[in-house]
Amino acid sequence: MRASLTGRCNRFSPRALSVAGARLGERVQTGLRAMDPASQDGPPAHREVIGMTGNTGGSPSICPTLRYADARAAIRQLTEAFGFTELAVYEGEDGSVAHAELAQGNGAVMLGSKGSGSRFDEAMKGGGPTGVYVVVADVDAHHRRAVEHGAEILMPPTDQDYGSRDYMARDLEGNVWSFGTYAPEVRG
Repeated sequence: MRASLTGRCNRFSPRALSVAGARLGERVQTGLRAMDPASQDGPPAHREVIGMTGNTGGSPSICPTLRYADARAAIRQLTEAFGFTELAVYEGEDGSVAHAELAQGNGAVMLGSKGSGSRFDEAMKGGGPTGVYVVVADVDAHHRRAVEHGAEILMPPTDQDYGSRDYMARDLEGNVWSFGTYAPEVRG
């Protein structure tokens, strides 16, 4: 596997079962040490987990993971129309996208090409489109950008009864993306 010029390149352990597993191996081991009460002084280990909202940096604790028939087109749409930032793209030997990471705010999404034959790809086979909600500061400006890049808009910016302003769009492969001001409060 090789990383794109815009992505990070990490050494992969030959024992890793997946690209994500190899990349996250060190963080998982660190997290396991943090959860061991004998290895820490102070507050409970769950406070070491960084959530999607209210964090000050680091890694999000939840990352939606999607498979695309044309992962490169998906990356292009997500970065150009929806304002995601490409963190890393790892290619398979056949040129497919084995694993990619895109960021939006303090959250991230991981994606890759369908048909890779990985265990995750097999588990997702036949799975339908998914829905992802992304918190943005300026819904109207975000919507304008999506429209300018030809995104299919399912619902224009709308004020909701619960105080949020949001809109919905469909990506090139049918996944529904909602962008709005509502941010769930995560309490630890």
